[in-house]
Amino acid sequence: SQTNAEIMKKSFGETDWGR
Repeated sequence: SQTNAEIMKKSFGETDWGR
């Protein structure tokens, strides 16, 4: 089970979300 942050990070790849 991944969190929205993890899913979003994968969708965007490596953006500000990953920081």
